[in-house]
Amino acid sequence: GGRLSQIDTDNLNVWGVNSNFDAFSLTFTISAAIPQLSGWKFITNRFKRVAVGEGGTWAIGAEDSIHYKVGNQWKYFDGKLKDISVGGTKIWGVNSADSIFYKTLTGNWVSVGGKLKQISVSGKDHVWGVNSADSIFRRSGNSWKNIGGKLKCVSVGEAGVWGVNANDDIFYRLGTYGDVDGDGTGWKHIGGKLKWISSAKGTVFGVNSNNDIFYRVG
Repeated sequence: GGRLSQIDTDNLNVWGVNSNFDAFSLTFTISAAIPQLSGWKFITNRFKRVAVGEGGTWAIGAEDSIHYKVGNQWKYFDGKLKDISVGGTKIWGVNSADSIFYKTLTGNWVSVGGKLKQISVSGKDHVWGVNSADSIFRRSGNSWKNIGGKLKCVSVGEAGVWGVNANDDIFYRLGTYGDVDGDGTGWKHIGGKLKWISSAKGTVFGVNSNNDIFYRVG
């Protein structure tokens, strides 16, 4: 239940924000292949993006300010980003000019060549993203490799690489399940409509154009 405009998950927690910049979280466990979801917990009311991973919980404020969670408190971090994603040892983000940055858990932002409007990093630090033309890229070594297809949002995680296109059609990248380090073999269309998607361990979460929340197992 509930409504969110953006959602992100690691293997234990789901975070999301609604259209009023209210941030919520819940925990889930996978038992007998059926995720058990606790109730949504209101956290704060000032974020337009949230991201969670082994590297902690991070968020983007209404004016592109960067925040990270320490205990029950939120602290500012230098810089401005419009999207952020948390991996195992690095945090990646893009700013309003589509410039790309990453940081280690204890370091400062490092600029990376290329342009992306949205970015995703997995627990194994595999990075995918899409640009302003909805072209898809995967980080390979120190460069970006173009992957065929068009998506407005992409997510990489234990359940593989998932994405949604400009028509809210949903796609899964074959050969990427288990957060493997590779291109995969092709896109498979999955029924349904979502505007945002997040890949977790054995589970995929998403929200549709009405901000309704969905998840699927596998």
